[in-house]
Amino acid sequence: MPNYRRAFTAAFFTVPLLYLATCFYINSRLSSGFVAVELGDSEEILVDKMGQPAIRTSTGVGVPRYGKGCEAPCATRWWYENRLMLDLTAWSVDIDASGKVIHKTLWSSP
Repeated sequence: MPNYRRAFTAAFFTVPLLYLATCFYINSRLSSGFVAVELGDSEEILVDKMGQPAIRTSTGVGVPRYGKGCEAPCATRWWYENRLMLDLTAWSVDIDASGKVIHKTLWSSP
């Protein structure tokens, strides 16, 4: 078998495996962080547990792919995404004006 065919065959199997492994890693990291977040946690603790959010929205400002924004007493909603999963799963955490977690939601598409 010529070398270019071996390289193509290796890439054909390796690239999808790397994609799936990366999806799994991101998903498990965000899921475990989300479970660890507790109501009353500060923004600093939230960042320690889940990292920086992909999107931050203010009260009433939604994200088109997920729907409407949070309502008072929520001041900010932090969105965490696994974009490799094609928007099938997202995590949101609502934060009040004092910087404390007041609600969290796992969003998933069927």
